[in-house]
Amino acid sequence: MWYSYAIMPLMTPLGKARVSKATRDRMLAMPPEELRAISLKMVAARLAKRPPLSKQQLSSNRKAERDNLRKQCIAAYGGKCACCCESTYEFLTIDHIDGGGRQHRKVIHNFYRWLRMNNFPPGFQVLCYNCNCCKGAYGSCVHDAHTVLHIGH
Repeated sequence: MWYSYAIMPLMTPLGKARVSKATRDRMLAMPPEELRAISLKMVAARLAKRPPLSKQQLSSNRKAERDNLRKQCIAAYGGKCACCCESTYEFLTIDHIDGGGRQHRKVIHNFYRWLRMNNFPPGFQVLCYNCNCCKGAYGSCVHDAHTVLHIGH
């Protein structure tokens, strides 16, 4: 049914209440047509409060949100490379400790959002881009004391 998506869950992924249980029960008891009409009025009221943003403003806002989300994820996993201790934010990435990152990205849409919604689960670490590429290409990083890489001839 279309209106099953219009009914918001009681809690957001971050644990904040969206609507009270009484409001949710009242919404579930409404006929679908009435609920749709109320939902459309609420959306129109929200849109009327804010002036429309230009494409450039929207793009800038989305980039800021993505950067903020990425910073939250990197901070949650230690904020520096687990291998070489690099802490320059622009160089850092999130790594699947046991591999399988490509398959995981195919299943989920937004990796950083998925991490936050799942309360930053174990099995991930922060690596700088160099260490992450080295781990992917050679199985471990050159910074590991026990690793000897045989590159080239």
